[in-house]
Amino acid sequence: MSIGKGEVISKDLPRVKFGATRVGKPRLNDTSLISQLQELGALQHHLEEIGVVPILDDGLVGGNCSLKSQTGVFVSPSGKEPLMELQGRDFVEIENFDRTGWCCEFRSFCETRKPTSDLPLHVAALLGQGSESTSCWLRLPNVVVHGHALADGEGLDAAKRSGFPISDRETLFSTPDDLVELENLFEHHPYPANQCFIRRGHGFLVLADSVKDASDFISHKVEPLL
Repeated sequence: MSIGKGEVISKDLPRVKFGATRVGKPRLNDTSLISQLQELGALQHHLEEIGVVPILDDGLVGGNCSLKSQTGVFVSPSGKEPLMELQGRDFVEIENFDRTGWCCEFRSFCETRKPTSDLPLHVAALLGQGSESTSCWLRLPNVVVHGHALADGEGLDAAKRSGFPISDRETLFSTPDDLVELENLFEHHPYPANQCFIRRGHGFLVLADSVKDASDFISHKVEPLL
């Protein structure tokens, strides 16, 4: 699996390219929510085991996931140690995301932990805020999972044959251009008729109603293409 130019991480190109301000600890006192986050962490770990979330230039694992709860959105942290399975307390709660100012406020138990660099994409998919791209959707998803596969070469060809929407151009992750390119796909390929979106040079983004639905879709629709 190759890493596209949009995934390069360096001193001049950090993972998180938006402003991020920590405002406290997550409001994580619902046992059902904790259980769902545990399941989501296990799914993300499975993606690492099958090789679709690689180790990037900074030595940390790529790929990310998110879950919409009654109180807001929880996302995986920016980068994680290889083979580490995310637990409920590892997830970051999003207070808000300002796409005009390109910044967010968030809650995390660890003071040094930030939300995933793909946060803008997760907010767009789960909340449909700040854009008309999801206005024609029958409903919004509750779960988003991103893996680094089906983005180029034979994988991209397989995604085309499967009818997955694919972005026209490769963009630098965690940037406004990246968000706009994904929203163009959302506008022309509404959920839930479409559940898997391909970010050229990045990988797939699976949208689902639940963690189980996301897991089933990946097992039956994505893994056979790898």
